[in-house]
Amino acid sequence: MKVQEIQIDNKKRYVLIDEENNTPVLPVVKYLKYLDNLGKAENTLRAYCRHLKFYFQFLEGKKM
Repeated sequence: MKVQEIQIDNKKRYVLIDEENNTPVLPVVKYLKYLDNLGKAENTLRAYCRHLKFYFQFLEGKKM
């Protein structure tokens, strides 16, 4: 998994990408969009995305 920074309307947004099939992790995308709509700061969105990446990696490790 990796955190991808993208530019939309001259604002930085963050997306968590599953590198196995190269698709966004939809629950994380939806949650970050919700936080963005609440007006959370860019640093907050980046930190949440990074921490959710660690959480999803932990969950993947528990499956095996």
